[in-house]
Amino acid sequence: MLQNNPELKSKIDQLWNKFWSGGISNPLTAIEQITYLLFMKRLDELDQKRQADAEWTGEKYTSKFEGTWIPPEERNWPVAEQRPIDKRTLRWGEFKRMQAEEMLQHVQGKVFPFLKDLNGAESNFTHHMKNAVFIIPKPA
Repeated sequence: MLQNNPELKSKIDQLWNKFWSGGISNPLTAIEQITYLLFMKRLDELDQKRQADAEWTGEKYTSKFEGTWIPPEERNWPVAEQRPIDKRTLRWGEFKRMQAEEMLQHVQGKVFPFLKDLNGAESNFTHHMKNAVFIIPKPA
């Protein structure tokens, strides 16, 4: 597949070089991190499609990015001390416009923890994501 598509091969090589220069030298780790990024992007795309479909058909749909989210570590804090996060800021389409350093911090500190907690503490998805770690060290 890559032999027949030099543009795709070039992009993958560039991405691999960025991971390598950023300190991720294990190809499996790089693939894992790329997969997290692709999941973030696809989740936003599917959510937007479901919203558009629901509007077109008149059905009710509640976006995964509607409302606020409180990080798990803050849920036992007094309500006045909790820092709810507007879920819209956790969309790929929102954070991709940030400057690189700000985006990296946002994804590490807010987006990835939100993904790990996506379907609630008792879901299979959350159980499988419990040991997942976002380790992209540099914004490039």
